[in-house]
Amino acid sequence: MMNKIIDNKNSEIFFLKTKASVPLLAFLLNNSKIKKLLVLPSIYNLINKKVKYALEKSGVGIKCVGSSIGRPRKISKELFEKIMKEKISNKEKIKRLGISKRSFYYLKKSIKSI
Repeated sequence: MMNKIIDNKNSEIFFLKTKASVPLLAFLLNNSKIKKLLVLPSIYNLINKKVKYALEKSGVGIKCVGSSIGRPRKISKELFEKIMKEKISNKEKIKRLGISKRSFYYLKKSIKSI
């Protein structure tokens, strides 16, 4: 990775696919003209808050690129909320959505927490 940084010294945008360590970020700052750092959401969550603050203070913007990891949901949030507002039993709601009871309660719990 260090070789890629050295080869692209004049680049202002870098995309990290692996977890960023403090020595790697220090090397990146010292050996390039970086202005923007693009990372995946899973890697963004692993970067320490102090490191994020230090990068932003030095003029490097960190941006999450990509979508959430995993399989997309079959039922949209809007459809689920619409059916949840109806005054019918949970059993009837499960039949209308066409999902298992376990999936229904999982969605119900996850949407309430949002």
